[in-house]
Amino acid sequence: MKYQKKMLIIKLLPIFLIFNFSFAVPNSVKTINSKCPISSKKVDPAQTLSYGVCCGNCLKKAAANVSAFIKKTKPNNKSCSFSAKPVRKTLTIGFCCSKCKKKAS
Repeated sequence: MKYQKKMLIIKLLPIFLIFNFSFAVPNSVKTINSKCPISSKKVDPAQTLSYGVCCGNCLKKAAANVSAFIKKTKPNNKSCSFSAKPVRKTLTIGFCCSKCKKKAS
C-alpha cells in the first residue's frame, strides 16, 4: 500500500509542477514614476518607454525630474543625455495613456 502511494506521488509530481508553472503571472514592468510626467495622472503599466543613462548618478538625476528628462532625451537612446557617455543602465518611465506616451516619443 505504501509503495503504491509513493509511486502515485512520483507519477503525479511532474504533472503538478508543469500545471503550476504554466499559469505563472508574468512580472510587471517596474517604472521609476507613479504619475505621468505629462498629465500627472496615474501611470498605466502598459504604457511605458525605456530610456538609457550611463550610471547610477545619472539615473538618480533622471528620476528626480522625469518631466525635464523626457523633454531632452528620446526613448531607446544610445548615449546618456547628461554625460554623453554610452548607455549602461536602462530606466522605464510610465505614462497614463498612449497620447502622453506619443508626446514623449
